Amino acid sequence: ACKQCPQSKYSTSLAAVSESACIDCPARTYSKEGSSRITNCSCVRGYTGPDGASCAACAAGTFKEVNGSSLCALCPRGKYSTVSAATSGSACRDCNVHSNSEGGSSTSTDCVCNSGYTGPGGGPCVACIAGTYKDVNGSTACLECSEGKYSTSLAAVSEASCDDCPDQTYSNVGSSLVINCTCNYGY
Repeated sequence: ACKQCPQSKYSTSLAAVSESACIDCPARTYSKEGSSRITNCSCVRGYTGPDGASCAACAAGTFKEVNGSSLCALCPRGKYSTVSAATSGSACRDCNVHSNSEGGSSTSTDCVCNSGYTGPGGGPCVACIAGTYKDVNGSTACLECSEGKYSTSLAAVSEASCDDCPDQTYSNVGSSLVINCTCNYGY
């Protein structure tokens, strides 16, 4: 019986007389035993490209779990990966607590603090203290409640958390308790 070319090789020759007719697939590709065309050579896990051509490593922030010409998948939101040519989604690591990232993030600094929290990219993220709020994701500082308002909330995500002082009272910016609201002149 005729012998087939081994895995990761192919042959277009008819009536070949030796295994030397079997040609190696391009680097980082794989083919099944008995392949007869270069297009049977598909990229291995962690690499992507058209069948029969050279394959490129999946970039950091992506991975590919199967052989073939499919594209590399993005690490999901809230995760990142610094590994190139990753073969599994387990290469994607979780962002620090109270932070998030876009899909396909490739460094821990892509993880930015959620609204209500502040800190550098990559964390740690700390809650906005009472009397402050932060309504956007990122490393920006928490904003203070304006004059005449106060807030007892921690990790507040909007200015709506700042309550008005009682009638005829006043507070400084960033007030955190209702007792910071003191009577106006004449009251």
